[in-house]
Amino acid sequence: MSLDSDQMELREDDIQRHYAAAERMLEGFDHSPRIARPRQQLTLDEKEISPGIGRTRRLRSTTPGLATRSTGRPDGVHLGERIATSKGGDPLMSPLQATVQHGLRRSIAIALAIGECWAERNGLLELKQANLSGSLASSRRTEFTELLAAEALISTHVLANALAWLLLDHGSETQVEVGELQELVTDNAQLALHGVLWELDQIVALHASDDVHLVAALLAWTEQLLEKVVLRAENAPRLGSFTASVWRVEADRLTLRGFEPARRGGSSNLNMVFKRPEEVIGNHIAKHQAQRLARMVMAYDFERRMNPFAELGGFIFTFMGDGKPGTGKTTLIQMMAGLIHDYCQVAGYPFRYQNFGVDNIDSYQGKSGQNAKAFIHHVMDPSVIGFGTIDDIDQIAGKRGDRQSSAGQQEVTAVLMEAFAGANTVVRGNCTFGMFSNYPENVDDALRQRAGARFLVDGPKTREDYIDILHLLLGSHHGIPLGKHELYSSQSIKQA
Repeated sequence: MSLDSDQMELREDDIQRHYAAAERMLEGFDHSPRIARPRQQLTLDEKEISPGIGRTRRLRSTTPGLATRSTGRPDGVHLGERIATSKGGDPLMSPLQATVQHGLRRSIAIALAIGECWAERNGLLELKQANLSGSLASSRRTEFTELLAAEALISTHVLANALAWLLLDHGSETQVEVGELQELVTDNAQLALHGVLWELDQIVALHASDDVHLVAALLAWTEQLLEKVVLRAENAPRLGSFTASVWRVEADRLTLRGFEPARRGGSSNLNMVFKRPEEVIGNHIAKHQAQRLARMVMAYDFERRMNPFAELGGFIFTFMGDGKPGTGKTTLIQMMAGLIHDYCQVAGYPFRYQNFGVDNIDSYQGKSGQNAKAFIHHVMDPSVIGFGTIDDIDQIAGKRGDRQSSAGQQEVTAVLMEAFAGANTVVRGNCTFGMFSNYPENVDDALRQRAGARFLVDGPKTREDYIDILHLLLGSHHGIPLGKHELYSSQSIKQA
């Protein structure tokens, strides 16, 4: 296996060494929640009390690990048993339940192993030993607290990231809303893992009515936990070494790059009709630029995650194709997607195409922006060759200051501006985005300036072009003589 210069391999022996500790977490542990409240319904005595009668606040100790009143189950948290009995009264564990338990144990072990390796590299183990022996200097207590919080964030993130990776093949279209996670305690790694697993135990109890909902609940929990940890890690100190590092678990083909979610380089299923270059009538300049860009994208190096054209200059990350209606913008999209698809088929690369359309504009506040972010992340996945299109962008992205634009269109405009030329935009050269419009003057000025190139889609112009397009539309169901005309000969690139 060839590793990148910044990539570290997590050995299988280091992972299996933590299997016993992971198994004990699944068998049972005690946890007294610090932040979250139990998700179970109110008990009978709480329901019978009138809302007008005041109640005294229960006292709860703030000492870590000191249990007060039972919160989840009367005898602690038994996540393994909870998963095994999630299907109802069936005493036998289903194969999917066993897979979920195995994935949880594996994910916890990976989280503990990476947390231990990180703690050893950053001097946290020495500080832990000094703290246990009572010899920790007062001048290093702040550093010790910050390193403990960093280890807690790393462990919880790796747990969610690894579990989402291991359960990805078992997911379905079923969706489960688990709400916002609250019990993320960063005092230390063990307390953080206990807190998130305590909340997972309650989510499984409420939502896992069968195997399908069990996996959906776990995947929804991992998604919410990843978002929570990433937000918390933005302002947390001592995390630079983990953010810049890459960990590889070869047995699971899992690559962890800092706080980025692990993605699989899978191709998308394309349900579109590809067009050959000779089937694009006219549009010689746009067709020439599209063919060049398709070849540039294929120069992407998956190991270095960089394209030489992006380093040397000349790579078109975003472009805008504009022209009058009926001049061939959709045909140009089909041609470029077909070229990249065929190139990837020959090279054995995963290819991902996605179009952002009007149906992605939602009436709920914030949902349109989320759809736009998901579209950007899906195409920019560094493990695939991506091509994203936004057809009729003048109808999708709202112009700032335009009162006729909806809130969803304004959200899409903000997301696209940040993604195409924002402070955090990284152009690796593995993907390109095309914006197409019949009326580019209706697109927001700042968003239109984000386009690195303009493709003129002017349609057929010459007599030969109109003969070719007429023959293309009629097909073989005509007997009109062509004379001395050679079909599609004028559609080849001669000069630009």
